[in-house]
Amino acid sequence: MPSLSANEFDFDKVKAAEQRKKIYAEAAGENYLIAADHIPFPGLGRLRKDEDGYEWMMVNFSNSGKTK
Repeated sequence: MPSLSANEFDFDKVKAAEQRKKIYAEAAGENYLIAADHIPFPGLGRLRKDEDGYEWMMVNFSNSGKTK
């Protein structure tokens, strides 16, 4: 589950947590397709709001060349 809390890389931990909360809500509400690094291949997915926060919903990937 993606974390809303600050981490060791955040310079301003309070603002970082506030910004994550805002952008996660927007991404989940608008159903954004997100491309992210440092997560398993293919690194594409969407955020879904659940009772505990947000869930990362990785897109299905196929290299078969079929589009259906």
